[in-house]
Amino acid sequence: MLSIHGYPDVVAAATAGKGDSDLQLFGISVLTSMNEEKLVSAGYYGSMRGLIGQRTDYAVIAGITGLVCAVSDIGLIRNWSGGTLKTIAPGIRMPEPNQRRSNSYRDAEESY
Repeated sequence: MLSIHGYPDVVAAATAGKGDSDLQLFGISVLTSMNEEKLVSAGYYGSMRGLIGQRTDYAVIAGITGLVCAVSDIGLIRNWSGGTLKTIAPGIRMPEPNQRRSNSYRDAEESY
């Protein structure tokens, strides 16, 4: 398993580089340290939901295994991908100052 940035060029390059191997590629959708305000300050325009949707589309088109995402994004990714992508949600922790979209263990259990 290898996690990669969810940016289209990176997803495409990793997919090409993996070739016929059994390596599972997981794109990072949007970091859990990001919220709408942080997206704008990082130069992204549009909504968090829209960016996650774009990253989901890239993942499906490229044929990668899934996305690393916030617990709160699991349902959106499942719906947007038609259930074809696996999800990994590492942002399961108690709220921290640098984590804007973290979730509790209970939230994670309910999402899966």
